[in-house]
Amino acid sequence: MTLQEFAHALRGHDWYYAFSDDGRVFRQGQAAEAKLKRHASLDTGRRESRLWELASSYHLSHNQNDQAYENAWRWAGAYLWAHGISITESQAKNFVGKTDTVDWRAIDEKIEEFL
Repeated sequence: MTLQEFAHALRGHDWYYAFSDDGRVFRQGQAAEAKLKRHASLDTGRRESRLWELASSYHLSHNQNDQAYENAWRWAGAYLWAHGISITESQAKNFVGKTDTVDWRAIDEKIEEFL
C-alpha cells in the first residue's frame, strides 16, 4: 500500500464503528482498524505511523477537547503531504472550519489542482 493509499484508507475508515448497534458493522470496523494499525506498525520510516497518529487523534478526539482544532489542521496537512503537497501551518488551518472539521472538498480540489 502506498502512502497515498494508506492516507485515503485512513480518511475513509469508519472511526465510529464501535458505536454501532449492528454486530456485523462492529466486527468489520474492528477488522479494518486492526489492518490499518498493523500497516502503520510495520512502517520503519514512521510516515504511516505518523499518519495513523494524526488521523486517529482527529477522529477520536473530534470536538471533545482543546486540541480539536490543532488535530484537524495537522491531519489536513498530513493528508496533503501524503499526496506530495507541502503546505505551511497557516495554509493547513485554512482547510479547517469553525467546528474543527476538515473541509475535504477543498482538500480534494487542492489535490486535483496539484495533479
